[in-house]
Amino acid sequence: MPDVSTISTDFGSVIVNDDGILVVCRAYNHRGGLLSEKVLFKRTIAMDSDEISEAKVNNYDKLGSTISIIERMICNEFSVKRSDLSCTSRISRLAEARHVAFWMLREFTPLSVTAIGKIYKRDHSTILHGVAKIKDLMYMKPEYSTKLEGLKADIANIINRPADDPAQQVV
Repeated sequence: MPDVSTISTDFGSVIVNDDGILVVCRAYNHRGGLLSEKVLFKRTIAMDSDEISEAKVNNYDKLGSTISIIERMICNEFSVKRSDLSCTSRISRLAEARHVAFWMLREFTPLSVTAIGKIYKRDHSTILHGVAKIKDLMYMKPEYSTKLEGLKADIANIINRPADDPAQQVV
């Protein structure tokens, strides 16, 4: 069997429809010198009519790239895989990275805790708990707060760069 390795995953499409936001996650594989694409999942994040109207007005197509940037930066910072962010493991370093992802999504996106929970296959109360835990850690440990505020600033710089800026590539 040929060696198949996933070289990246990305929230490639975010489409606002009458049911909410449709998020499509794709994986890009390298097999025998050819690059192939596979849809990992399609998930609709249900929204009420006011949220859908706001999404259409504010052009949420940027939302998918924002989620992707946040996940990549967190994975780099915490040395975890993107799949670890949605796994069910309770290993502390994975749970911590997952909680930071919840917190960052609350900071950078207009998504509700229910919508974030649907992305990570979690209940809204789990998202609330993770966000509260990160806020508590930041309050109790100033060095941790400094680390996360630095990460937050880095993410903000990447998200706010012009689309044609070659420095926007995230490793």
